Amino acid sequence: LAFDGSIPNGAGDDIEVVETSFGTPGCLDYREYADVYVSQNGINYFFTRTICKSDNKVDIDDAGQGFTFVNFVKIVNNDELTTTPDGFDVDGVRAIHNCQEGNVAPGVVADLIVTRLSSMPNPSDGRSIVSFIIGSTGHTTLEVYDMSGRSMSTLFNQEAQEGQEYRLRFEGTHLPNGIYIYRLSTTSEVIVEKFMIAK
Repeated sequence: LAFDGSIPNGAGDDIEVVETSFGTPGCLDYREYADVYVSQNGINYFFTRTICKSDNKVDIDDAGQGFTFVNFVKIVNNDELTTTPDGFDVDGVRAIHNCQEGNVAPGVVADLIVTRLSSMPNPSDGRSIVSFIIGSTGHTTLEVYDMSGRSMSTLFNQEAQEGQEYRLRFEGTHLPNGIYIYRLSTTSEVIVEKFMIAK
């Protein structure tokens, strides 16, 4: 699963996985279990813990990587513990600390700019337009990598302004067909967008 923004690693649990099968009250009554993994880049995933219906919260710290945030969550049925024929059914995933708090007057919705990254067309012949908006002003880099983690190009490496849309052209017609990654890094988060070159 990918999200519009990052999931911060706050105090205690950070992610809740919702599974509502038949309204049963607990794990022992309906034995469906899943292993939860987290990632910052969508490539390298780290196991956090095994969950079930009534024990369904995850602490990012359990990945053991010192992450202050993650951008991706992978949920995989645990074939050894699950005894139902259909396996673990994911009905929703909630980022516990992503609700904005603070001095917001009742009835007023606070503006929250979420970092976004997208590219088009996808797939492309190697020429594409990548656009991004960041949630807070700061030094930002936008790089292109292949699936082996090799840097292909740096498209942006300077301060970016909060809420401003940046649009950049990438000329990759010299690259072989395959899947590549746009990697947007700010002072507080990393977001990736996969794109395909198919000539």
